[in-house]
Amino acid sequence: MIDATTEPVPADVNEAARKIAQAMKHAESAEQCVDNESAYILLYSAVHKALAAVLISIGLRVGSGERGHVVLIREAKKHLGAEHAALLSRLDRARRKRNSVSYETEQITDGELVAMKHDAMLTLETAGRFVQEQKTSPASD
Repeated sequence: MIDATTEPVPADVNEAARKIAQAMKHAESAEQCVDNESAYILLYSAVHKALAAVLISIGLRVGSGERGHVVLIREAKKHLGAEHAALLSRLDRARRKRNSVSYETEQITDGELVAMKHDAMLTLETAGRFVQEQKTSPASD
């Protein structure tokens, strides 16, 4: 199969804002999980939604194909700027960890969960600011 690519779509900051709100709900739901693995998966889902919001706010989305999550993180890294490169590299590692938890039987330690919570909240804050900037930029008028 062919790797996913980004595709141009109409920029939609309102949809992006809805994705951020849904991402926040995923992160809040992770607090209610009784096991670390479920919480980790929900936090990763929140991150995924937030990064998708970044792209939709500027008129991009990841299309179908293999490695869509890899493409999403790579594209978000391009648009969020160098100051967030380390965060996005950690999220790429979290993507691989999430795959191991989802498709195998790997467990998440308390420390790994704490780190993911931190990175997820930082991602949601960063993505939220990015989307808000797109809302108020002259190009969105």
